[in-house]
Amino acid sequence: MPAVRAVVRAPCLRPDGTILTQPGYDPDSQLLFASDIAWPDFDQKPGLAEAEAELDRLSDAVSSFPFVDAAHRSAALAAFITSLIRPALYAAPLFAITAPSAGTGKSKLADLAAILATGRAAPVLSGNVDEAELEKRIGAALLAGDPLVVLDNLSGSLKSDLLCSTLTQAQVSIRALGASQNFDVPSVATWFGTGNNLIIAGDMTRRVCLIGMDAKCERPEDRRFDRDVIAHFSENRVRLVTACLIIVRAYLASGKRVPLSPMGSFEDWSGIVRAALVWAGAADPLDAAKALRTEDPERERAVTALRALRDEGTFTAAGIARRVDECTSLADALAELLTKQRRLDARAFGWFLRKSKNKVIGGMTLTKLEGFDDGHWRVL
Repeated sequence: MPAVRAVVRAPCLRPDGTILTQPGYDPDSQLLFASDIAWPDFDQKPGLAEAEAELDRLSDAVSSFPFVDAAHRSAALAAFITSLIRPALYAAPLFAITAPSAGTGKSKLADLAAILATGRAAPVLSGNVDEAELEKRIGAALLAGDPLVVLDNLSGSLKSDLLCSTLTQAQVSIRALGASQNFDVPSVATWFGTGNNLIIAGDMTRRVCLIGMDAKCERPEDRRFDRDVIAHFSENRVRLVTACLIIVRAYLASGKRVPLSPMGSFEDWSGIVRAALVWAGAADPLDAAKALRTEDPERERAVTALRALRDEGTFTAAGIARRVDECTSLADALAELLTKQRRLDARAFGWFLRKSKNKVIGGMTLTKLEGFDDGHWRVL
């Protein structure tokens, strides 16, 4: 039986950059195109003018959303395109949709991406659980083969080692609940996270494309719109899917390449989705996420800790444990690494040292000095 990488419900990009339009199994892409809609034939060599016109069409379709700026709107359009061609990409970032208040349209925007890709609203997972439970839910979604998944109404920091791997790897090993067997499943879903003033932490910060909205009113849900966007996307699904694919296909057919700053682990997404939007005249969809690393709470805590350790000169873990008992300011700086009794947690401190070793954080580098048996450290 031939391998099936994914089942798609709309035309998709093939490995050679052309658009898959015929329902059935495509051996080159290993995609099963299952749809009862009469999709039009695509011009496999559209030009820049066509791409610009389709970009205007998509921008108009989301004009009722209060995006923070053009980069955030471009990130939303990138989410639409990614949802359609995700099986053709090695990896794709998570689209984090955030706003100061509830009722701004975060979940609705994710539903629009799902409508384009599948014809129905997105399956939703609650992300307000501990990391172990979140990883069980992520694993279940991967085993189910969901093409698009939304972690909805997140509070606190979004952090998950499994989700990090899922976003950057073409295949993930998952253990099914109640079973002792691992399953290798392709990672082809498009992931969304929604939340009010969403916080992205740790390694997730470099795996996110941010979509920010701000209605600038106390009750955003009471706003009136001139268009029901869910109905508009459902009724015009074929036309809007065509618009997304023409932008990408026109860029690939042009033979031109837009020089962009690299996005590690997401090179093909950046070189196709991101570059196509910029080439067609949109803002860089990654410009919106530039502030994520500086706002990362884990980074802020690490910077505070390293500054305090730098003042200690050369130190050992045992020496810092003694100093915490003597120096209130050092204890405050290392608060996340202390026990309830305000003593240094040896295991947590050891993990912090290993994770931070030789990494540049806030212009500082934690270095382990050679020639000592008991582990001497210094912050440079």
